[in-house]
Amino acid sequence: MLQGRLAGDALDVIAERLHLSAKTVSNHQTRIRQKQGVGSGEELLRYAQ
Repeated sequence: MLQGRLAGDALDVIAERLHLSAKTVSNHQTRIRQKQGVGSGEELLRYAQ
């Protein structure tokens, strides 16, 4: 999922590729942010690089 976000893909594109709903992908992104202690999606992408 993070690779897709780093590539600039929207959540719905990632969800379709993974055969998941966009809400599930969004929830996963939120959980990753919480576990890594980052506040925003942009911070998460900087962390992932």
